[in-house]
Amino acid sequence: MGHAVKTISATQARNQLAELMEKTYFQGERFVLERQGIPMSVLISVQEYEQWRTGHSTQPETGEDPLAAFAGIIESGIPDLAARHDDYLGEALGRDLGGANHA
Repeated sequence: MGHAVKTISATQARNQLAELMEKTYFQGERFVLERQGIPMSVLISVQEYEQWRTGHSTQPETGEDPLAAFAGIIESGIPDLAARHDDYLGEALGRDLGGANHA
């Protein structure tokens, strides 16, 4: 049975990693991990990853395509992702990369 993609913070993921791993493996849940509101990584089961890596169908019984669901989150929820990403990296590197906070 497929599950909707859940978005959680990196801090929450760090604090609950063992539990999240069990949820992905045993229950097929999927998680988008964010840092400062920016999606950075996806946590899925190794079985789903192997299916994706080898090009086999990753569509669960519900017909939901997890990669399309993830793309939908990015497209609808964070229209300025690239600019915010540049700001985040710029702060980390101590440089101006011309992101969203610049005129």
